[in-house]
Amino acid sequence: IIVPRHAERGDAIAAALTTAGRTVARRSRGEPIAPTTQIYLADTMGELGLFYRLAPVAFIGKSLTAAGGHNPVEPALLGAAILSGPAVGNFTGLYRDLVAADAAELVADGPALAAAVDRLLGDPALRRGRAERAASYAAAGGGVLDAVVARLLPLMKQGDAAA
Repeated sequence: IIVPRHAERGDAIAAALTTAGRTVARRSRGEPIAPTTQIYLADTMGELGLFYRLAPVAFIGKSLTAAGGHNPVEPALLGAAILSGPAVGNFTGLYRDLVAADAAELVADGPALAAAVDRLLGDPALRRGRAERAASYAAAGGGVLDAVVARLLPLMKQGDAAA
């Protein structure tokens, strides 16, 4: 299952996959998954969370290129074991902590990604453990916004009183 963050890339992704000899079914076109389907292209908006919930393993895209670096919190909260390439963009600290907690794995390239997916799919205990540690880590950070708002709100009220 490939879920592009930008659904408008569906045509280009489908063309590249077809050129590579893959059989593709596209969600945006209502194409059914058939026994011959190799790749399901979920090129629709607002459904990324659905696929994170369905997939036991999530590879955070573009992270094998310099353009990479997407937030791992959503797949962590939704129960996926997380894989990423080394390009983590603005999320270096998050990935550092997730990797240190054995809650995510960074892979160097395509062959390493394939090996990591194979290892996770072949070892349900490893996969579940990674997903659970990632979910715990992400949930523990869930109160950060509330804490920031709680500290800022009194300051904003003071500003209102002075005005």
